[in-house]
Amino acid sequence: DKLLSIDYNSYKSLQIFNDADLKYANRQVLREYANNFRTSLSFNMNSKSTLYSLFVGKISTKIGISKLRSFMLKPIRDVQTIEKRHQIIDFFIDSRNKELLDSFRKALKDCKFINAILKKMRINKCNLNEWKKLY
Repeated sequence: DKLLSIDYNSYKSLQIFNDADLKYANRQVLREYANNFRTSLSFNMNSKSTLYSLFVGKISTKIGISKLRSFMLKPIRDVQTIEKRHQIIDFFIDSRNKELLDSFRKALKDCKFINAILKKMRINKCNLNEWKKLY
């Protein structure tokens, strides 16, 4: 209900991803769109500047990059959620909160991408390094 369905032509027209970004995203969510539309997802965008590339450089963690990709692949249409996200962005853009933002960024850099670790645990392929990261 709250998600906006976007077809491959819209992704191409809006220049949300470039070919390299879309190649990774294709394995995740866009495969569903391909099944729905019975078409190939070949994008030939010449522009290197995409919506995704404008934001990805400001993200410090793999978790954040994954969340950004998820937001762009599955956009919402719930106005209240969009307004809440805008308020959060306004808060962090405000120069008075730069110190807090830097503190968050520093703390988040030490966070590990737990999804990959949990996936390895499920198939009993977890080694000592994964256990350390989890700890």
